Amino acid sequence: DDNGIGSNENLLTKKTMQSLLKLDSRIKYIELENNSGGSIARNAGIEKSDGKYITFLDDDDEYYTAKLENQLKFYKKSFPKNNGFINCQMEVYSNDKFIRTIKTKVDEDNLLFSAVSEKILGTPSLFIPRDLIYSVNLFTDRIKGQEWDLVVKLIDKGCDFKHMEEGLVRINISENSITTEQNIDRKIRGIENIYSKQCNYFSFFSEKEVKQINHSYYLKLSE
Repeated sequence: DDNGIGSNENLLTKKTMQSLLKLDSRIKYIELENNSGGSIARNAGIEKSDGKYITFLDDDDEYYTAKLENQLKFYKKSFPKNNGFINCQMEVYSNDKFIRTIKTKVDEDNLLFSAVSEKILGTPSLFIPRDLIYSVNLFTDRIKGQEWDLVVKLIDKGCDFKHMEEGLVRINISENSITTEQNIDRKIRGIENIYSKQCNYFSFFSEKEVKQINHSYYLKLSE
């Protein structure tokens, strides 16, 4: 709970969680003293966890019923040595109306470029062994692109990746969603923050690949 102790949102969340805690003793409810951002909140959850695999679910999104079961089966078949991570497709809704499906498009022969160029995304779609997350020192505190940074670190370290061609997550967009936040200065800083790290990898890529990243960067700024 990253609302900050004592805030109205914290009190509402706490009330909801009290009923859930009674249903299942495996649920752990963690309150952060102050609003600290997604990276710190997720790291706090990971550090309190004891499972073999980690997945993420923000409060405005949903897992479909078979999400965890199907991803576990796919993961064990794909990575019997636990040397990789996976994600799945995500279905985007706005006011209960289907908008589009987010599909990861990856060049399996060039995973580093796929990661750096933001082709492996979707925090709630990720399914990662806990040990791998610790091997790259958890999430880096960034104002934007926390999952992008984690994915790049994993691929850069040599982890493998596979994408599930199955929609198992529902993304709900609303006016109150962080996803649609209209703070332009914050968005621009976030885009520039990611681009500054992307530049560090340009020497590994072809001229065409660098142009693709630059094109995407300027397109986002213009939007």
